[in-house]
Amino acid sequence: MIYAYVSPLLIVALVFISTVFVIDWLAKLLIYIFLLNLVCLPGYLLYKDEVKESKLEPPPSPQEGNQYVPKNTDSQ
Repeated sequence: MIYAYVSPLLIVALVFISTVFVIDWLAKLLIYIFLLNLVCLPGYLLYKDEVKESKLEPPPSPQEGNQYVPKNTDSQ
């Protein structure tokens, strides 16, 4: 999770450094990487968290039965 906080700041710092040293192609490349990171990183982190949650969730036991079948409440 620390990657989500550090990577955009690091990329922005590198863009400013490359513009100071007038490295135009590197600045453009870093801007594209920053935008790609900004667009794709939230989806990747959500997917990663979802996979982790599904691995931690225990499978349903066969003794519990189907939860969608209504139980018979007639007391005859």
